[in-house]
Amino acid sequence: MKILIVRTDRIGDVVLSLPLAEILKEKIPDCEINFMPRESIKELIYNQPYIDRVITYNSQGLSKSIRILKKERYDIAFLLFPSFSLSLMLFLARIPQRIGTGFRWYSFLLNQRIYEHRLPSEKHEVEYNLGLLRKLDISESVKKPKLYVDIDEKLSATQFLKNIGIDSDSFIVVHSGSGGSSLSWPEQNYKKLVTLLSKELGYQIVLSGTEEEFVKTERLREGCDWKVVNIAGKTNLRELAAVISLAQIFISSSTGPMHIASAVDTKVIAFFPPSRVNRKTRWGPLNTSLVFEPPVPYCERCIKEKCKYYNCLSLITPESVMEGIKNWKTKRRHEDTKAQRIQKNKYS
Repeated sequence: MKILIVRTDRIGDVVLSLPLAEILKEKIPDCEINFMPRESIKELIYNQPYIDRVITYNSQGLSKSIRILKKERYDIAFLLFPSFSLSLMLFLARIPQRIGTGFRWYSFLLNQRIYEHRLPSEKHEVEYNLGLLRKLDISESVKKPKLYVDIDEKLSATQFLKNIGIDSDSFIVVHSGSGGSSLSWPEQNYKKLVTLLSKELGYQIVLSGTEEEFVKTERLREGCDWKVVNIAGKTNLRELAAVISLAQIFISSSTGPMHIASAVDTKVIAFFPPSRVNRKTRWGPLNTSLVFEPPVPYCERCIKEKCKYYNCLSLITPESVMEGIKNWKTKRRHEDTKAQRIQKNKYS
């Protein structure tokens, strides 16, 4: 059986689609799974043991994509990011089972339809994705995404950090951008938090971001008299994932690299807005995390400057985040000590 998973939107969306591939491989071990992301994201999902091949989507070459899919002779296609062009592509490629949402006007192009609205954000995005498996009589709850960073990538990241003066055993990654997908914690709050983390807790700080965010990220570093290094735009996605996998903590608003951090098992501290489409219920990290939300009512959608609470994330102060981190570290230390004591008693 040959299966295609189509997810052509952003980094976080692709990461949260990976459990679908993993479960399919577990339930149907002899199946071949191909994954179709955008060209700019394909490198991120290399080295996934449950994905046999990555085929990139070219939005400028629909007819070429159709020819490729016809040649591959897929049995099943899952469309996780619905659009007319993608639905048409799967239809014209004559894939026998085309599974996706039934709530779009073009859903007639799919012959296995799931009628579940995602807009209410009542469940996690991973759970919505796994809901498509019901068409194959597979029932599965939330499963944490995994990204696999191999030893060579980690060694390369360690050397990269050493070259910029960062000890790979004691640093935090701070990612202040959000790519416009959600409200961001204010820049001045990030700057204050970077200062507090370095001075009070002694962490070295790595500031990450895109090449376009370098200047903005550089402003967080200016005036710091401690080890704070800006790597915005200096890594590709695989290299960024490797750096994040070595970090003690990853800090950001709701953004794709936050989901990378969760998928490589780095502890996450995140800031989430109260708007329905962006809230943590649907997009929160699924690993060990500390999530901050502003003390305002949940809202249907962000109306920006028209809202009396705008920018509500500014109500989360750097001092309150520091207090949360200190309490979190103390709690984790006590839990680790207790676990070690139990383990010692078990073998004594």
